[in-house]
Amino acid sequence: MDGFALVPRGWGLYVIVRRTLGEPEREEFSDLYQRACWFLHGRGPGWGVVADLCGMPLDGSLHDRLAAPMHLARQHGAGRSAALVSDVAAAGVLADALRAAGVADRSRVFVAPGGGPEGLRRAHDWVLKGIEPAAERCAA
Repeated sequence: MDGFALVPRGWGLYVIVRRTLGEPEREEFSDLYQRACWFLHGRGPGWGVVADLCGMPLDGSLHDRLAAPMHLARQHGAGRSAALVSDVAAAGVLADALRAAGVADRSRVFVAPGGGPEGLRRAHDWVLKGIEPAAERCAA
């Protein structure tokens, strides 16, 4: 994986983005994401998305890049989604973008400094079981 990876799983889609993507990478990501949504749509509604964004710089322009993929996933039957970020500031930026995109109701943002299995476990608990995370560790 250079800049990103999309991995369809039995429960949904695991997305990893480690850095800001250049234009050709954004186009490739968009194409692969759309294909993954179509594939998962064929399995029926209720699949989820876990996005590991730890280490990716997040800024105010995130809303423009986030809205379309989130809406696409919802149109193809996605249920809950979760994102892992590396710090509280990034969580705030992402939570604001989710609210602005109108998709915060079934989304949660987890702070997972350095990534790691605990953050992934909490994200999966939300996506797969609907278990609400501890308030001090999430946003959105």
